[in-house]
Amino acid sequence: MALVISKELKKHSLKNGVILGLILLAFNIISFYLITTIVTSPIGVIGVPYLFSIILPIPCAIVFCFMLRASIGPVWNFRIATSGIFIMFIVSYLVIFLGRDLVFAHLIEPEMNTKIE
Repeated sequence: MALVISKELKKHSLKNGVILGLILLAFNIISFYLITTIVTSPIGVIGVPYLFSIILPIPCAIVFCFMLRASIGPVWNFRIATSGIFIMFIVSYLVIFLGRDLVFAHLIEPEMNTKIE
């Protein structure tokens, strides 16, 4: 039973991690364009990154943790929970890193740092 849960846990954690990473990547890109083009007030320059990097991602992460919990089934102990959530967050971080730091910052918007300054 533990082997089946482990395979299912990894499969669902990877899937949820990729989806969460894509959502957070979209938040990062939207935040970048809002800061550089639309927002002109100092409050907006401080508030937009705060909104898109702290306030919105936390509920998204909570929802994806609950979705992971629902997909695994009634067996949910501390080891399973921490393993699944850790895999999900690592995968989402990798998606954000690859999407924002490698693809977006170097190919799409090479002058990203100078525009933010």
